[in-house]
Amino acid sequence: MKKTLISGIVLVVVGLILTAFGVGHDGLHAVYWDDGVRVDARTDKTQSLTGIQTIVINSANYDNVSIKRGNVAQVKVRASKSHPITTTFKNHELTVSSSENANVMFGDPFTSSGQSVQITIPKSTRLKQVTNQGSASLSINDVVIDELKGTDGSGDISLTDVTLKKPLSMVSDSYFDVQLDRVKAPSLSFEGSLDVTVRHSTFNDQASRIKTTYGDVTLSDNQWQALTISGQSGDLNFENERVRSSLTASFDSGDINGQIVKSRRNLVTTSTQDGDISVYGHGQSSFGQPSHQAVSYRLKTNSGDITVNQ
Repeated sequence: MKKTLISGIVLVVVGLILTAFGVGHDGLHAVYWDDGVRVDARTDKTQSLTGIQTIVINSANYDNVSIKRGNVAQVKVRASKSHPITTTFKNHELTVSSSENANVMFGDPFTSSGQSVQITIPKSTRLKQVTNQGSASLSINDVVIDELKGTDGSGDISLTDVTLKKPLSMVSDSYFDVQLDRVKAPSLSFEGSLDVTVRHSTFNDQASRIKTTYGDVTLSDNQWQALTISGQSGDLNFENERVRSSLTASFDSGDINGQIVKSRRNLVTTSTQDGDISVYGHGQSSFGQPSHQAVSYRLKTNSGDITVNQ
């Protein structure tokens, strides 16, 4: 009992000392340990990027990194002393790095939600390569890129109005969501844990593949050469998909809801072990006749309902 009381008194004294330390440095700031007691503060930095060609993102934290079209080539970084973000620009390559957060001992830290890296690319610039690795959440808007590599991190990825010369490949064992809107690439290959949303995008040159573990797949107004979708647990919803050869979907558990034009050139087959099937308002499991010219839609779930509408 006596030891507990002494420990409590020590902790109170340490807390008061840290409070006084923070207040004494221009207000009540977070206090962290980095080879000594330090007071946290926000840091801002802007750097020009003349002749930028490639970008490498290597972050150990969930920083928010954006690449977008603008009037000038530059990078703006908002970080903190307890969570520094470094940028290096050499030989036309920008590298963005951050390490794990320091141990905040007292007060409200300048958390990762406030961390941001904004990279601006002029309209005339076409990036050769963007490499995304680590844990940063990445958004790219209105940029032309030859290749997007290393998309195996654990942050979210959002691409809007992005054109890629090479296939878009994203593989991750970690948790992150993918949102693609008005993206154009030869093909899409995704393997991950959570949700995938693809809208108004074009992957016409090669067969594409989407594989999820627990996430939902939502598709709307896209163009595909061919598409294979698989998942362990999650729902599939698609509408107005223009498919050249085939769309195949297979889930262990989850519902499938699709909109497919009721046409002679479309062949629809469905299968479920534990669930209901409705194809164009009827309990039938298929529609259309096999043909070498037919566009094939094969939908299967082991446990769940399948609904196909006109």
